[in-house]
Amino acid sequence: MRFSAKYLPSLWRFVLYQISNKGQEKRAKKIDQLKNQMKEVLGIVEKEQIKYIQEAPTKKERDKLRKEFLNYDNRR
Repeated sequence: MRFSAKYLPSLWRFVLYQISNKGQEKRAKKIDQLKNQMKEVLGIVEKEQIKYIQEAPTKKERDKLRKEFLNYDNRR
């Protein structure tokens, strides 16, 4: 199969486009995996925070801890 010279640049653009698409798909998959891992980690941290707050002996301490965690969440 022969290609004329005038079609070669567009052929190269098509090939490079296909290669870059595959790279973008791989990056998107990796980003999705990282997002899911972060959601899992944040869920575990949140559960631990709740457990820690519930274990506080007095209501005053529980309120203080709850306020600290809320402030931390707002800073993020």
